[in-house]
Amino acid sequence: MSNSFLVLAYWFLWSIFILYAGVIHRRQRRLEKELQEMKSARRGR
Repeated sequence: MSNSFLVLAYWFLWSIFILYAGVIHRRQRRLEKELQEMKSARRGR
C-alpha cells in the first residue's frame, strides 16, 4: 500500500515538472518572437 502512494507522489511531481517545463518553453518562444519583432522594427527605422 505504501508503495502505491510513493508511485503516486512521483507521478504527481513529474507531472507538475513537465507542465512547468511546458509553460517555461512557451514563454521563452513568445519572448524570442517579441525580440525578433523589436529587432525588425528597429532595422526598419
